[in-house]
Amino acid sequence: MIDVRIEGLKEGLEDVIEKLVYYTVFDIESRAKDYCPYKTGELSRSIKGEKTGVDSGRVAAHKGYAGYVEFGHGFPAEEPFVPGTELTTWPALEARGGYHQTIPFMRPAVYSFIAHAESLSPTEWKTKLK
Repeated sequence: MIDVRIEGLKEGLEDVIEKLVYYTVFDIESRAKDYCPYKTGELSRSIKGEKTGVDSGRVAAHKGYAGYVEFGHGFPAEEPFVPGTELTTWPALEARGGYHQTIPFMRPAVYSFIAHAESLSPTEWKTKLK
């Protein structure tokens, strides 16, 4: 789960802050769905963004196994399936010689949003927040 909160509201900026939170939350939701591995689509469909206040919001994946996909589970394996990625074993799979590769989707969504946000000029931000 990713919580978004803009603190230190100044009078008269509530409308802009609310739009900024809305844009941030739903942009991160979209990016998380893009990064999410697809097998049945259930995990991707479970990712939801919501505004929780004028200055706050949340993006979360609502499947019980989402954390295992994001962070992995088990012990480091000898060799990753895909070079440059982290590979961990699940005890049930390990007994059968299988492995589970972590496929982060929430963290990359946040990191790519930050990079995107930093690249926007003040004029582009004004356009997005209209």
